[in-house]
Amino acid sequence: DDPPPTITPGLTVVAEGDAGSVIAEVPVTLTNPSATEITVDWTTADTGAPGIATADVDYVTDSGTVTFAPGETTQTVPITVLGDTLDEPPAYLGEWGIVSFSNPSANATLDVGFFGLGIFIIVDDDP
Repeated sequence: DDPPPTITPGLTVVAEGDAGSVIAEVPVTLTNPSATEITVDWTTADTGAPGIATADVDYVTDSGTVTFAPGETTQTVPITVLGDTLDEPPAYLGEWGIVSFSNPSANATLDVGFFGLGIFIIVDDDP
């Protein structure tokens, strides 16, 4: 009798660091639990627009599938963020990375309130 769950991508913020990498965990939630498995595909999206993080420079291009087991309502998408020592203005806004979600399983819908996108913000920690 319950309505099908809605998949809602979220937002996370991470400091880039000076070297190596850190993981930005982009949250993905369901509006209500399901008795059956739910899946949704995801991919990082490089728009090339100013202020948007650049694939394979600021983060590692990736894609996959999020799977919610029966009863689960929270998952995360791990995005590898690359550290650097470049001063990237404006530091207070950070560089925005985009995770595009698509193809929800038949027993769920994708929240299109923010166009089915998850966001990770990379905060520049360089002087």
